[in-house]
Amino acid sequence: LRCPRTGALCVSPVAPRQPHTDPTITDDDSRKPACTASRAATITLTNTDTHDSTVTEANTRTNTNTDTLDDSGALANDGTLDNDGTFNVDGGLDNAGTLTNNATFNNNATGVLGTTGTVDNNATLTNDGHISIASGGVINSNDTSTLTNNDTVLIQSGGTLDIKSGGTLDNEDYIWVGGTLTNQGVINGSGASDIAIDASGAWDTHGSVTTHGLTNNDGTLTIGAFFDN
Repeated sequence: LRCPRTGALCVSPVAPRQPHTDPTITDDDSRKPACTASRAATITLTNTDTHDSTVTEANTRTNTNTDTLDDSGALANDGTLDNDGTFNVDGGLDNAGTLTNNATFNNNATGVLGTTGTVDNNATLTNDGHISIASGGVINSNDTSTLTNNDTVLIQSGGTLDIKSGGTLDNEDYIWVGGTLTNQGVINGSGASDIAIDASGAWDTHGSVTTHGLTNNDGTLTIGAFFDN
């Protein structure tokens, strides 16, 4: 460039380089897209800490297992938990929300399933451990489902075990009824089976019952259909 006054060559001054600074990032939740997580692979919940470790599912969340979930510690469900795969309980499961089984649910020999919420069994639920249905809790064995008990089921006062029409309860061990056992489907039992109705309990059956074990009634037994003990 030439100077317009003298005609001599001149060089325009260069602005000094400014020090580098990082851009400012503003955390604006309103500008963030919604995030949805989906897990379809094997889910393993290994919680073997003996110091009362607990995994809690909050009441605003829906969790769906589509493969394998192993619970060997303490799991508390206060929301919605759907099983579309294989769910193995070797530790503790405390259900105060809604648990829906659409595939295979195994409460194994060391497992403890306690519910004050709702358990909907739509497929196969096998108990080789301990199930406790507390006050306000309900286990429904729905149409085409099977609930197999090989150990202990306690129906506490205010709790309900409901075998719906088309559902089946295979009892091979012990069921204590301090609440309500309702049958519109089928109850089968072997010579080792035992159903004990406490003074506060009630068994109302309008389905089919074939049990060749013990039936001890200190409460209310209502029979409205086939009953073979």
